[in-house]
Amino acid sequence: MELKQLNLVNYRNIEKLNINFSKKFTLIYGDNAQGKTNILESIYLFCYLKSFRQSKNIDLIGKIFNKTSITSLISHNSIDYKYNIKIDKNNKSIYLNDNRISNNSFFEYLKCIVYFTDELNILRNSNSFRKNYIDRGIFLNDYSYLNIVNKYIYILKSRNLLIKTKQIENLDVWTDLLIDVGTEIRIRRFNYIKEINLLLEQVYKKIFNNTCYVSIRSEDYSAPIEVLKNNFSNSLLNKRNNEINYGKTLDGPHLDKFDFYIDEKNARFYGSQGELRSLLFSIKISQILLYKKIFSKYPLFLIDDISSEIDNKRLKSLFEFMNNEIGQVIITSTNKEIMNSDSLKEYIKYKIVDGYIQ
Repeated sequence: MELKQLNLVNYRNIEKLNINFSKKFTLIYGDNAQGKTNILESIYLFCYLKSFRQSKNIDLIGKIFNKTSITSLISHNSIDYKYNIKIDKNNKSIYLNDNRISNNSFFEYLKCIVYFTDELNILRNSNSFRKNYIDRGIFLNDYSYLNIVNKYIYILKSRNLLIKTKQIENLDVWTDLLIDVGTEIRIRRFNYIKEINLLLEQVYKKIFNNTCYVSIRSEDYSAPIEVLKNNFSNSLLNKRNNEINYGKTLDGPHLDKFDFYIDEKNARFYGSQGELRSLLFSIKISQILLYKKIFSKYPLFLIDDISSEIDNKRLKSLFEFMNNEIGQVIITSTNKEIMNSDSLKEYIKYKIVDGYIQ
């Protein structure tokens, strides 16, 4: 899978832009607020039909316009495909080779992993950030997982409404549904974390620190499914009175805890800024390698603003690893010298000024 070309029209501060990408590394550099991140964001839209900055449709459209168009040329198995997304304030329309396609089928085509600094909140802030991140990682490899999560959310809201209104006589049916779907989510999360951890330890040691052990930790859901369901059922039964008092469900995957560890220390409390950046990069690369293991192709790796907080030694190791072990990488930076190295296989540099490539 290779992104060959991108064309933007009236996208945020970019009135018109056409850019070709290297098969390996493409660096887009320039001062802040020139449009570097906007380019990565538009690529991300091709993978997930939404921004990693959580913007509304109207935020993606240039200020003096009422619609925007994003077109890409993607190569897969030596065949080129043209994708186009047209966005107005209310809708996104998707086209493959000029033929309209559905949103659901679109998820099959292009995949990417994005690194951006704000995601350090995943490691630092509340558990919901980490839980949602795990779910997005599973969705990368199986987009049907989104339907399972949405089903659970619907069941949970319905059950909470019955508890809040004290309609206890109708609760058992929704409790059984919650147990069935919730247990499936827990098993999928546990298996995903197990696979990621096998890669994560290797990646972190090879790139950043060969004496550290890093991992994602959660509850153990390796028991047979009937045991897990029975445990879940007993927990809900024991908490029934408290649920009625609080007016909500007090057990389930919506409350499960996830943490990231460096050696035996919780990174949330004890990780330095440099360690957290290294850990986040390692998680992203582990997700790329897992995707390659499953699908025999690489997702794109989008890196927004490689920070000076990663020292030169670690930065060199990171580039060497990406050069040899993963696929296409598209990077933004304020430093045009960030990837100067004779060892890199292939790269292109572009300077962007006020939304225009120079």
